[in-house]
Amino acid sequence: MTDIDVNIATIIKEEIAQLSSVTIDPKDIKDEAWVIEFGLDSIRGVELMIALEERLDVILPDPDAKQIEKVSDIIRLVEAEVKSQKQLEP
Repeated sequence: MTDIDVNIATIIKEEIAQLSSVTIDPKDIKDEAWVIEFGLDSIRGVELMIALEERLDVILPDPDAKQIEKVSDIIRLVEAEVKSQKQLEP
């Protein structure tokens, strides 16, 4: 993982912890954890994507709920979009 990837994963975990219905330290969130463990329903999932767009200054696609089951799924989606959009910058 590059430094950018690590930073993205850290930001995602911070946002999950903030939106979570349970109290958890972002450092304790494992990549393979199920998002449902943190109470991230569809509404909180949208809130998470909006928060990530604002923090990372990217536009994220609306994820298919079936594709986003684990924290690692979110990390993979966001990393791909960030890399894609950064390559398009002049």
